[in-house]
Amino acid sequence: MDSSYITPNVTAGTISGTVLVLLVKLNLQSIAESAILAAVGALISFLVSLILRKAETRFSKK
Repeated sequence: MDSSYITPNVTAGTISGTVLVLLVKLNLQSIAESAILAAVGALISFLVSLILRKAETRFSKK
């Protein structure tokens, strides 16, 4: 592809068009639900790693 067709205006138009389509397709409820699920998943992962670390130190002393 000839690089003369890819100008900053074309790039900006492509990116902004993609973002606008995503904003129309995704509603606020699904975005909030995804954010909450991600936060809960991160919290559970962190807690499990703390529990496993504590269990490892407890069993490695014996």
